[in-house]
Amino acid sequence: MWKNYNYRKTNHHLSKMIICLNTLEVLSSISDITKYTTSKSSRNISRACQKHSRSYGKHLITNEPLHWMYYYDFENLSNEEKRNLKDLYYTGNFLLPENQKEGNNNENK
Repeated sequence: MWKNYNYRKTNHHLSKMIICLNTLEVLSSISDITKYTTSKSSRNISRACQKHSRSYGKHLITNEPLHWMYYYDFENLSNEEKRNLKDLYYTGNFLLPENQKEGNNNENK
């Protein structure tokens, strides 16, 4: 049900995985957000992750506000709380189409 796109291998001990509540996609770190949203900075994303009711950045295609949460916090929610968040925020639009994601680039072939 949840999609985990590990766009960038990171071994940094301070990196925190985050989940986009609109798409249910998991990013390996906060710094990845600038690649997949209209935001050019990741400075305030930690505030949005701590209070997941706030949005940060907009979807590149649909221009909808995106809601974020630390993945660790999301995993610790009950199934009912996860369903409530999904009902509230999930749109089904992915951050990027499959053919534009790193690792799926067919231009080198």
